Amino acid sequence: MNKFSPEQAKSIIDEARARVADRDVTPREAENVRISEGSTPACGSSLSVETLTETRNQRDARKLTERDAQWEIERMREQLKQQRIERERAEIVASAANAQRIADLEAEVLELAKACNAAIDALEIELSRVTGENLDLKARFAELQCRIADANAGKPIDLPNILPSRRMQ
Repeated sequence: MNKFSPEQAKSIIDEARARVADRDVTPREAENVRISEGSTPACGSSLSVETLTETRNQRDARKLTERDAQWEIERMREQLKQQRIERERAEIVASAANAQRIADLEAEVLELAKACNAAIDALEIELSRVTGENLDLKARFAELQCRIADANAGKPIDLPNILPSRRMQ
């Protein structure tokens, strides 16, 4: 709610402009004039007008400082953005390196599995060969037992070589 009527506000503003005009203030400095409404007088006579003590150079320096601060904020935002991008790139590189390590390990496991399968196949072949020889030896042993039994019955014994000849393979 406004404490002054439109007529009172107009007279207060006119009074402030007159005071500014009396001080030979340039139009740019007149922009810096503030009307303070700290008190509520019945008439506008006791209203104070305070001129900002900021000169054009000070204002320009302040604006430059504000602009520099804004640029610094933008620079910091850009740095944070670059750091985030670098962190994402590092994560991508690390992920790719991990994927490559996993692929290498899988290839090694596959090679080991192939080597184990080859060894198992060789062992199965050797086992079947040894099993065949074992059966042959058992058959010869049974034949010898029969001959020994016949020899005990009074027949002469013809003993064959029971060990197979081994060749270098």
